[in-house]
Amino acid sequence: MEKLTETDREELHRGMVLCLPGYETDPGPLAYILIDLTGYYPGLALVQATGYHAGTLYRVLPPESRDSGRSVVSVAWLKENWERIEDCEPDEVYILDRLELSDAVYQMEFRVLPE
Repeated sequence: MEKLTETDREELHRGMVLCLPGYETDPGPLAYILIDLTGYYPGLALVQATGYHAGTLYRVLPPESRDSGRSVVSVAWLKENWERIEDCEPDEVYILDRLELSDAVYQMEFRVLPE
């Protein structure tokens, strides 16, 4: 895990996660996963992955957030415009490559649903 303000990355891709502190109304930490809206909108959006609003679309990122018109988010844009997305400071935001399921989930036995 690395801080948004300290990363050497130039871009973030779909499936990557932004983690930040929570609020009194939604205790944290909070995690937002980047999703690709190709086919619906030219760019990426953030879906809240944890907390009270988990599973809801949080923000659709504007076209200028994309890096070179591709479906990736410019880290430089995020650093400069973080206050447009969330109330915390950019140095409170951490980047994860992906969410990992706990070992408990992998130990569960799943049945195949009939078609």
